[in-house]
Amino acid sequence: LLVAHKAIRHPKRQLTSVIKMMKRFIVYALCYIGALTASLAEEIPGKDFFMLCSGGEVQQIEEKLKQHPEWANAKTDDGESCLHLAAIPGSSELTKALLDAGADPNVRSTFDGVRAL
Repeated sequence: LLVAHKAIRHPKRQLTSVIKMMKRFIVYALCYIGALTASLAEEIPGKDFFMLCSGGEVQQIEEKLKQHPEWANAKTDDGESCLHLAAIPGSSELTKALLDAGADPNVRSTFDGVRAL
């Protein structure tokens, strides 16, 4: 009631206050979204990781998986895991490294439902 009374007495001042509050909220929201995006970008493997998988780069993949063990089951935009990509050229050394890192041997690609092994 007091706020309504002030709004009636000083509508311009009340509007200015609301606008300032909304600006602060938008700035805080954008900062939060920016921080969240940056943190997600670090946690999601990029195309370079999947290129390493398809190229059979065992040492580099092992290093990446030490930093991000959850990447063992990550999938490309086409729905293939690193295990799928390692199986295409038949890289048994990389396949073993991925399985040792916790990759799911029964994972299916979301594109065509094919299992990696």
